[in-house]
Amino acid sequence: MVELSERVEISFLPIEGEIIGEIIASHPYWTFSEIAAKTYPNLKKNIPTIGVPCILVTHKDVSEDAIYSIVKSILEHTDEIAEDHPAGSEYSLENALRGITIPIHQGARKYFLEQKILENGEYLEPEGAQNTQTGYHRTLRVDSSNK
Repeated sequence: MVELSERVEISFLPIEGEIIGEIIASHPYWTFSEIAAKTYPNLKKNIPTIGVPCILVTHKDVSEDAIYSIVKSILEHTDEIAEDHPAGSEYSLENALRGITIPIHQGARKYFLEQKILENGEYLEPEGAQNTQTGYHRTLRVDSSNK
């Protein structure tokens, strides 16, 4: 998109209002998102849209320590990720599990339990995290069987 927007002027159409809540309710792997102003040339304001969270997928047999270290490194260095890509600023502990509908590896689960965003396999939506645009709120049950 960046390359295209540097060659021609492009427009982004917002997805707004109740339609966002309806889409997310029927497709729980999508989340509310915004394309931030200045992400692309001539983009002067934030554009509300839907997005798919960036997830890291691994095999259940990868060691708990390895996955724990990867998740911890990503979530504790989000400022560095944001320096390389504008969407990197969206990575945070508060939204790390938003839109995740697959089982979480034990190593990641360990990190999220330590950070208190998981409790007994339940995703604890951070206080104030309810989407103010749509009023949409979802609680995620995490399958800890790790099959």
